[in-house]
Amino acid sequence: MKKSLDKLINVCNKISQNQYMTIIFQAFTPTMPLLIICSMFMIIISFPVESVANFINSIQIGEASLFNILLQGTNACFSFLGLYMVVGTAYAYAKVKNLERINLCILAMGCYFLIMGDLSTDRTGSNGIMIGIVTALFVGYIYEKIHNKGWRIALPKGTPEAVADSFISLIPSAIVICIFLLVFLVTSAFGYNTFDLINILLNNTLGMVATSVWGYMFLYLIKMVLWVFGINSAFVQTICMPYFYRNDAINLAYFTKGIGNPEILTSFFEYHYAGYGGAGSVLALVIAMFIFGKSRRSKKVRGISLIPALFNISEPLVYGLPIMLNPYIAVPFILVPIVNIGLSYFATSIGLVAFTNGASIAWTCPVIISGFLAGGISVALMQLVLVIIDVLIYAPFFIALDRTYLNQEETETITLTDADSIDLENVDL
Repeated sequence: MKKSLDKLINVCNKISQNQYMTIIFQAFTPTMPLLIICSMFMIIISFPVESVANFINSIQIGEASLFNILLQGTNACFSFLGLYMVVGTAYAYAKVKNLERINLCILAMGCYFLIMGDLSTDRTGSNGIMIGIVTALFVGYIYEKIHNKGWRIALPKGTPEAVADSFISLIPSAIVICIFLLVFLVTSAFGYNTFDLINILLNNTLGMVATSVWGYMFLYLIKMVLWVFGINSAFVQTICMPYFYRNDAINLAYFTKGIGNPEILTSFFEYHYAGYGGAGSVLALVIAMFIFGKSRRSKKVRGISLIPALFNISEPLVYGLPIMLNPYIAVPFILVPIVNIGLSYFATSIGLVAFTNGASIAWTCPVIISGFLAGGISVALMQLVLVIIDVLIYAPFFIALDRTYLNQEETETITLTDADSIDLENVDL
C-alpha cells in the first residue's frame, strides 16, 4: 500500500512539475482581471433579486440601455476567451522557455486563425479555449525546436534590436506556419474543418474526464491525497479549468441571451462548492474547532485560521494544526470536498439548486456571498447546507484530535509542576 501511494505521489509530482503543465496554469493568470471585471457586469445585469435586476435593466443611457452596455462588456471577455488563451499560453511558453515573447504570441494567433477557417465568436469564445491552449503549445514546441537548432538569419552588429528579433524569428515562424497550413489543407481535403475536428477529439478524450462528475471527483481525490502529504498540486485546475471556463461562458449565454442549455460543472464548483474555506473546505473545520475545541493549541490555531478561512485561504490551518500528515484529520480533509461535489451536482441536476450564472466569482469571495452572487438564494443555501454537513463530518475526528492535545497539555503541566517543586526537607544547608 505504501509503495503504491509513493508511486502515485511521484507520478503526480512529476505531472505538477512538468513545464507544460506549468505553462497551462500560468496561461490563465493574465485573463483573471478581465474575467472578474466582466463577471461583475454579468452579476449586475443578472442580479439574483428580480426587482433589482428589473430596475437596472430599465435604465437608459442615451439611446442604449444599461443592460446592453454591460452585456457588451461581458461579451468583450467571454466571446474571445479562446483567443485570450492563445495569447496567454504562448506568452507563458515563451517566458518559461526564454523565447521571444511578442513574436511567439503573434505567431500563435496567426496559426489559431489559420486552422479556424471562418472567423466567428462561436470559435473565438468558450469553444476555442482548449484548442487555443493546444495550438499555442504546438506552435511553441515547434518554434522552440527550430530556434534551438540555430536556424536563423543573422544580421550585422548595430542592427536595431526589434529588426534583429524579427529576422531571428523569420525561419522558425515560416516553418511553423507551413506546418499548420499543411494540416489545414489535409483536413480540408477530407471534408473536415481543422478547428472542429480538434475540438471533437479533445472533447471525446480529455473533456469526458474533466466534465464528468465522476472524473472530476476522482481527480479531486488525488489532489486532496497530495495535500495531506503537503503537496499543493494544481494539476486538477490545469486539466479541468479550461472546460469549466467554457461552461461559464455557456451559462452566461444562456442567462443573458437564452441561448443553449446551462452546464452544472463550472469554475464555481472548484472554488466555492468543493473549496470554500480553502483546500478541504476547512472553514467547516474551523467552525468545529470553535464549537468543540477545548485544548489551548486548538483555541490558538482556530483564532489564527478563522479570517484566512473566511476568504478561502487554508494554509494557516493546514500547516498550523497541522492537517498535513495528521491521521486524525486526513480522512475528513479528503472526504469533505468529494461529498460537496457529489451533493452539489445532484442537487443542481434535480432542480433543487439553480445553475450558476457563469460569472467568475473571485476565489477569495466568502462562502454564502459567493453563492448568492453566482446563482441567488438557492445556491447560497446549498453552501450553507454543505457547511453544516461538513462541520458534522469534521467534528468526531477533530474531537478525537483535541483530546490528544488535552492529554499532552495535562502531561506537560504535571511535568512542569514536578520540575518546579522543591522538597525543603531534603535540602542540605
